[in-house]
Amino acid sequence: MMTIEPQNIDKVCELCKNEINICLSQKGYRLTKTENHPEAFGSKYWVWTNQELKHCFRFIWEGKDQLLVLEDSPYLNDPQKTAWADLTIVPFDPSNDKLEYWNYIKKSITEEIR
Repeated sequence: MMTIEPQNIDKVCELCKNEINICLSQKGYRLTKTENHPEAFGSKYWVWTNQELKHCFRFIWEGKDQLLVLEDSPYLNDPQKTAWADLTIVPFDPSNDKLEYWNYIKKSITEEIR
């Protein structure tokens, strides 16, 4: 059985979030929402929006299934009412703390927005 290492989850989420932020801020997006749900297996997400393009991206740690997900959607002034489409779904092993693995995860998540 795999050992869950919450600090690895937090570090990888931060690594990916920062890389996504760099990529998207260069394209006119800004981070507009962050939510943490410790009661839902530690799930969390971040939303970036571009008002001019009427478009948004959402990066999710889905704690129950241990997935990192990048989604996109047209922006309708309320991200909660938006229809999200998966761009990338990457399984993450929270017991793996190797930097090469984390960089692979980061690259997998961000290649759709480069």
